[in-house]
Amino acid sequence: MSIVITGDTHGTFDIEKVVRYFNEHEDEYTRDDYLIICGDVGICGFSAAYEANTRAVFRSLPVTTLFIDGNHENFEQLNSYAVEQWNGGKVHIIEDNMIHLMRGQIFTIDGLKFFTFGGAYSIDKMSRAEGISWFPEEIPSREEYEEGWKNLEKEDFQVDYILTHTAPRDVARQWGMESCLTMRWNFASTCSAWRMRQNFRNGISDTFMKMRKWKRCLCVCMMRLWS
Repeated sequence: MSIVITGDTHGTFDIEKVVRYFNEHEDEYTRDDYLIICGDVGICGFSAAYEANTRAVFRSLPVTTLFIDGNHENFEQLNSYAVEQWNGGKVHIIEDNMIHLMRGQIFTIDGLKFFTFGGAYSIDKMSRAEGISWFPEEIPSREEYEEGWKNLEKEDFQVDYILTHTAPRDVARQWGMESCLTMRWNFASTCSAWRMRQNFRNGISDTFMKMRKWKRCLCVCMMRLWS
C-alpha cells in the first residue's frame, strides 16, 4: 500500500500538482492506495459548479482520497453527511473514493496510526460571507477537543502521524510568527510531548519521505509514504 500526502488544493485552483503526479505514476497506484489532503480541498465547495469540477478530478484519480478539513470548506454541506466508522475513527463518506477524516480521530491505515485534527482560523473571513464562503465551524468545538484527547489517552498518546491543517503554537514561535499564536490550537501545543513520528500540515513542501525505504520522487508540494 502507498500513501501520498499533500496540502491545500482549493478545488481545482491548485489541483494540478496532484493530477500531474498521478499522471506520471498512474501505473503505481490503485484504489487501495491513498491520497491524503491536509485541508482546504473543495470536495464540498462554495458553489455547485466549483464542487462538480473538483469532484470530477478526484473521481479520475487512481487512488482513494482521504482529507481533513481546513478553514475554506463548506461545513454546512460537509456536516450533512452521515457519520460512519472507518478504520477505527469517524468519517463522512462523500463518495466511494472520497472520505472526510473527522476531527479528533485515530485511524489505522496499513498498521500506521494517524491522529486527525482539522480546522483553522480564517484570516480573510472579513472578506467572506458567513454561511456562503465562510463558516464558524472552521474552529474546533470543545467537544471535538475533548474527543480527540480521550482518543489519544486510549492509545497512551502513541500515534505515528498527526494530520492537521494549521500548525501547533510551538511551530509558530519557532518561525517567529508570534502574531499568529491566537490562531493556533492549544490542543496541538502538546505535540512535543506525544510519542509520534511526524506532524503533517499545509506548508510542508518540496520534500518526499519514504518510511523504512527511500525512493526519489518528482512532485513538488507532495509527500509519499511507503509502509
